[in-house]
Amino acid sequence: MIRKTNLGISSADHDRVDAYIRTTDTDWTLARLAALSNSEKEKKLVISYANAPKPAMFVGRRQVAKFLVDSFNDRSLYQKAPVISER
Repeated sequence: MIRKTNLGISSADHDRVDAYIRTTDTDWTLARLAALSNSEKEKKLVISYANAPKPAMFVGRRQVAKFLVDSFNDRSLYQKAPVISER
């Protein structure tokens, strides 16, 4: 699928942006997302590093927004790239 679409190009661009951000001396957090859903239900947020715990398939847009706002001042997330999903 990647060869027949532009996913490879956007993935490579994504990797270049990530690599650049990691070289800066700013306080950054790179949130990785599962597939987005429009679910209104609040489910348990799963924050994964190096595939542990194994991320679920989806995360609601509302949960992503909440995580991003909450993570702004959460120094424990600085210089990290968590994958966020819901169970």
